[in-house]
Amino acid sequence: MKNKKKKFLKKITQLLLIRNRFKKFKNIKKNLMKKTNSRTNFWKKKYTYKRIIRKTNMQFFLAINYNFFQINISWAKRKVFNATYFKYIKLIKINNIRFVRQITFYNKIQTRNKKKKLIDFLKYYSSVFSNSFNNIMFFFKKHKKKQSWYKLILTFRKNKMYLNLQNTLNNKNYLYLTPGFFVKFFEKKKSIKKNKNTKILMSKYLRKVYIVSKIKNQIILIKNNPIFLFLNLPIIHKFYDPLKKEIINEKKKPQFNTKTLYFIFFKNQDYCFNKKKKIGRIKRKIKRKIILQNQIPD
Repeated sequence: MKNKKKKFLKKITQLLLIRNRFKKFKNIKKNLMKKTNSRTNFWKKKYTYKRIIRKTNMQFFLAINYNFFQINISWAKRKVFNATYFKYIKLIKINNIRFVRQITFYNKIQTRNKKKKLIDFLKYYSSVFSNSFNNIMFFFKKHKKKQSWYKLILTFRKNKMYLNLQNTLNNKNYLYLTPGFFVKFFEKKKSIKKNKNTKILMSKYLRKVYIVSKIKNQIILIKNNPIFLFLNLPIIHKFYDPLKKEIINEKKKPQFNTKTLYFIFFKNQDYCFNKKKKIGRIKRKIKRKIILQNQIPD
């Protein structure tokens, strides 16, 4: 009787253990399904699938570790692991392909809608406003070429004038003039550099360059106090244009058509009283103190 009771109790305990293990297996399966559902969005998050599968397989085999299953456990582990791994790879590929197709389809629809809207707008505009196409073409032709602006820098130092003509886009010097260029034509006298006639000659030469090259827009930058600027006055004598191969006479038709946007002044003269500190003021203070301290009585 005792042996029978022992056998019966053993069987009950085995059945209870199996029941508990199956319950655990069900819970593990539910968790696995939750994980797979959360990891189907692979394009948002990057996961290492191999490591996750290994952990889940180990839990699976621990739950169903019966006596009758212990012999072939290594073979089953390999087969089940490979099957689950390939399933995950197939899921990844399918979902990636779907996502790419969705994006391409969405982009195509967007581009089509944009093109349709633009074409409809142009049709409506052309139907309502007469000569609209001509106006649009005129606008594009007008603003096709960038308006080239030039900087004219005038510096006045020690009664001498220096000229720089630069491009605003590249900041390259196209022309540079100093009074030293004209000295060799006047017996190489240094006094001619500060003369009034050289400044007038330089301004007239610059006017000729403007007329020949047809510079239309400019910005004038002036450093120090300007003296003898005669750019706006016409040239009295006739001169030859080498590009057009014509003789230009500005008495009849002035051909200076440049527009000045800005006049910018640097270091110009102050016409109000501004008190400036003189050089050697510290020495004078020390001198006064020494005189006051060493006064000789009469």
